[in-house]
Amino acid sequence: MGCFMARTTIAMSYVRAALEGAKSRGIDTSYMVRSVGIPDIVAEDPFGRVSSEQYCDLVRSIWLVLEDEFMGFAQCSARPGTFAMMGYGIIHCQNLNKAFKRAAQFYGVITDEVKFRVVSSETTSRFEVLYKSARHSKFLAEALLVLFHRFGSWLIGDQIRLISVDLPGNDSFYEHEVREAFNCPVNLGCSHPSLVFDSRWLDQPIVQTEENLEVFLKDSPAALLARPEFDYSWTGKLRKCAQNYHSQEFPSFEELSAKVFLTPQTLRRRLREEGTCWQEIKDHLRRDEAIMRLVERQEPIQRVAEMMGFSEPSTFHRAFKKWTGLSPGVFRETRLQNRGQKLSENV
Repeated sequence: MGCFMARTTIAMSYVRAALEGAKSRGIDTSYMVRSVGIPDIVAEDPFGRVSSEQYCDLVRSIWLVLEDEFMGFAQCSARPGTFAMMGYGIIHCQNLNKAFKRAAQFYGVITDEVKFRVVSSETTSRFEVLYKSARHSKFLAEALLVLFHRFGSWLIGDQIRLISVDLPGNDSFYEHEVREAFNCPVNLGCSHPSLVFDSRWLDQPIVQTEENLEVFLKDSPAALLARPEFDYSWTGKLRKCAQNYHSQEFPSFEELSAKVFLTPQTLRRRLREEGTCWQEIKDHLRRDEAIMRLVERQEPIQRVAEMMGFSEPSTFHRAFKKWTGLSPGVFRETRLQNRGQKLSENV
């Protein structure tokens, strides 16, 4: 029996959204998907999921092909290296407030299509993404919010704990993925895509140096969008702790609380503030591991159920359908059907 793989998975529906900008530029994106190791049967599956490493590599591929860090979602381009230059421009700022505002000024010089704004009151603040045209997708706004939340957290050496993420529209298609990315409640139907947080975070000093930034930029900003090591939330910390255990032998909540030096009551409250709980974190770990074993290792369903700690196959089937929308058998059968269709098309 092995411990959980130290990685997360991302919904293929979210990956397809990331490719829309390139498609609008007339790019055949299928080769990009294959080049990062995503099989056709996964790419075409409505419930497919890919590893965070594959998603990170795909984002890099889109940037390189389009020469655009906006990934084709804006009429103007942000050439590769734009984010890095912004980073050098704000690394010597006194605190997060000045860093965010200087970043907004930097991008304002590049384009007036996509803008950033910091709006503050005594108690709460908002980091907003503003854009002119409906052509700018919901995906781009969410990606920029992820980018600045994680980069801002890195700058101050602490996770910016969000009150909420506010998004326009009432389409909840990506809501679950967004909530997992930010570990906080998601509000729909809002005027602007925004990070909402306690205003005290803006007073936090920048603790990173230019030397640290040079090392950081070797994998960023693409890694910021996908990689769990940039998740400084309590949810992320518990995921990392739990990945060292076998699926059947998850530590108790009291043991985990001791590992992160909090009382169970305090840790439970922190997770609730992030919109999650220990049971949901365990479910997501099991989901990611089960998908990897079913798809990549092609292990028997019974063995996967046992490895995930389910004593009864029927219980595993119900849980898997809740995670993905399909039972394990249909999940695998769908892939075999897609594979057969691909083979017949190539005959």
